[in-house]
Amino acid sequence: MALYDGSKAVIVLDPAIRNWVLLPLMAIMLLVGLVRHYVTLLLASPPGTAKVDYRDTRQTQALMRSVNLRRHARHLPPDAVRARRSYFMDAFKAGKYLKATPKPVSNDDGPAPPDMAGMEMAMDGMKKNMAMMVPQALIMSFLSAFFSGFLLIQLPFPLTVRFKSMLQSGILTPDLDATWVSSLSMYFISFLGMNPVFGLILGQGNAADNSRDMAAMNPLAASASASATGATDIPMPEIPQQGMPMLPGMGGADKGLEKAFMSETEYLQLLDVDQVLWIGEGIEDRVTALLTARVQRR
Repeated sequence: MALYDGSKAVIVLDPAIRNWVLLPLMAIMLLVGLVRHYVTLLLASPPGTAKVDYRDTRQTQALMRSVNLRRHARHLPPDAVRARRSYFMDAFKAGKYLKATPKPVSNDDGPAPPDMAGMEMAMDGMKKNMAMMVPQALIMSFLSAFFSGFLLIQLPFPLTVRFKSMLQSGILTPDLDATWVSSLSMYFISFLGMNPVFGLILGQGNAADNSRDMAAMNPLAASASASATGATDIPMPEIPQQGMPMLPGMGGADKGLEKAFMSETEYLQLLDVDQVLWIGEGIEDRVTALLTARVQRR
């Protein structure tokens, strides 16, 4: 409803919009998240059915140990850093942690047997993607059919016209103030805002967490999270995902890990131990001075 105050129109929302649009919208998002969480748990494979090759874990853990050595070198004495650096460089060059590549199967032996562990992991990934995309498609179709064209709230601060496309989805009114938020835009704004509610009801690490879906759809999400925590100062080797099914003879994951080991070897060579300031340097003198100062105060 619009009221006119002189030459300016003032929009007044009907209280029924709160009862029949805003509250049902929030309830639908909550129920969809709960249903999605329990459906994902039902579709997931029982624990212990997927066999993980210890050699795959050994490869990735060796790389992470080397990365942690470079990242936390100042917490170790210089001699210990040099010894570990030399060990990892020799081991990576010799391929000590690489899983042995299976021999190529000739045509006489028939087709190579499929990787059951990789197929199970791929099937679990497909189930999780289905549990993510199907509810989103259904709820978007439902909201577009029943809740499109409503104004729900007005922001208490001014905004420029560039925010209209983001905050007023489904309302084609060029003269409307940019501070008004439509029902569809309210859904997108609350998409990530429901994560604390799901965490309170379902606990941490629940399947209804929308931030992981955004990270999977946006390849820049991981790098943005890393830059926020300051982890981009240390170069990281590209570690391919293990357990993915590959065609016979391709060996993409093994080739990728071999390149990752070579890259990590180069990063270790660039690590100048003499330039790393050990936090324990002169610790005896510092502790002695601290204790002496405390005794003198008494």
